[in-house]
Amino acid sequence: VPMLPAFVFLCLEGLRRILPERFHSRALGTAALLALATNAPGLLQTVRTSLHQPLVVPHAAYDWLKAHAGPEDRVVSMDMMRLHYFTGLKGSLFLQSDNIDSFVRSARAAGARWVVIRDPGFIPPAKGVTDPTRWFYDRLVEYSASREFFEPVHRDDTEGVSIYALRPAVSGRPR
Repeated sequence: VPMLPAFVFLCLEGLRRILPERFHSRALGTAALLALATNAPGLLQTVRTSLHQPLVVPHAAYDWLKAHAGPEDRVVSMDMMRLHYFTGLKGSLFLQSDNIDSFVRSARAAGARWVVIRDPGFIPPAKGVTDPTRWFYDRLVEYSASREFFEPVHRDDTEGVSIYALRPAVSGRPR
């Protein structure tokens, strides 16, 4: 399969060399029609199947958040786009921080009230490769595990979504 584009290119290059220039467009069009005709049944089946299956995106956890959050509440979540689509809430994918204290300070400064974590289903990277998205996800999971700052308020195991509320700042403490 990885060689197929190179094979097609070489075939078309061969046609270009053996045919006079005035036939190049016709030969390319004929080759394209032939490719389409041989793949048409599979393409039609794929389109037919796609159009007849309802698109179901589970979002019960996000419905819960929408019911419990105010319209001005901010959220920190690596799944922010889907979360915004279902709830209308705004927020950040991640807040730059060196440790949990700076994360919490940044969250409070940004007006974040919620942290939402959706199981990402990451595939482990190749040996020696660092995945920055995974690094941010791991930090978010680690920070939200701190019961000093975050309270678990909702978990949907079916969807793999956990929702945490940022605890209010306690006066007299530097955090």
